[in-house]
Amino acid sequence: TINHANSTLNIKRNGFVTQVSLTTSSTNWVSSSDSRLKDVVEPLTGNLGKLAACTPVKYRWKPEHDPDDQTTHLGLITQEVQSVYPEVVSVGNTAQGYLSLEYTALIPALVGAINELAARVVALEARP
Repeated sequence: TINHANSTLNIKRNGFVTQVSLTTSSTNWVSSSDSRLKDVVEPLTGNLGKLAACTPVKYRWKPEHDPDDQTTHLGLITQEVQSVYPEVVSVGNTAQGYLSLEYTALIPALVGAINELAARVVALEARP
C-alpha cells in the first residue's frame, strides 16, 4: 500500500504490516518491537567486550566508490562488527560482496554496554 498524500508505505510480510511514514523532514524510523511478536527472547550479554573489538573511525569514501562525496564520515569497520555481531551485517549481491552494516541494530548492544558499566559503577560506589 502506498499513500502518496501522506507519504506512507505499508509493507505486509507474514501477516504483519510494517508502516513507513516519510515526510520532507523525516528524521525517525519506527520499528516494531512488541514482545508479543517475538519468540526465543534471551538477554544480550557481553556487550562491553564485544563493542571494545569495534574501532570507531573517521573516513572518506574512496573516489571510485563515490566521487561526489568526499566529506568526512563517522562509522565502524564492518568486518570488525561482523566478528562479534554477525546479525547486523549483510553481504551485498555484487561480485565484490561488499558488506553493509545496520547501525540501528547496534542500539541494543550499546544499551547493554551502558547497563554493564552502570553495574560496575554501582559496585565500585558500594565499596567501603
